[in-house]
Amino acid sequence: MTNIMTKELSKFIKQDPHIQGGMPVISGTRVTVAEIVDYLETERNIRSVITVLRKAGVLVTEEEVSAALAFAKYRSSFDEKDSKERSQ
Repeated sequence: MTNIMTKELSKFIKQDPHIQGGMPVISGTRVTVAEIVDYLETERNIRSVITVLRKAGVLVTEEEVSAALAFAKYRSSFDEKDSKERSQ
C-alpha cells in the first residue's frame, strides 16, 4: 500500500495506547477494526454494520467502515509477508 493510501486511512483509523489498548479504531469511536471485521462476518454488508452500530449508539459512516476494512487488508498483507519470511 502506498503512503498516499496510508494517509487516507489515517483520516479514519487511529491507534492510541489509551484507547482500546492501542488497537486500531475508527476515529472518534472505540469501535475497533477487528470489531468491524467481526460484524461483517455476521451482518454480511456495510449498511447492516452501520445499522447495528447506530442501534448501539455509535454513528459511523460507510466511508469509515470501508476504511476499517482497507486497514485490515493492509495489515494482513504485512502479516502474510512476515510469516513467509520467517518460514524461509
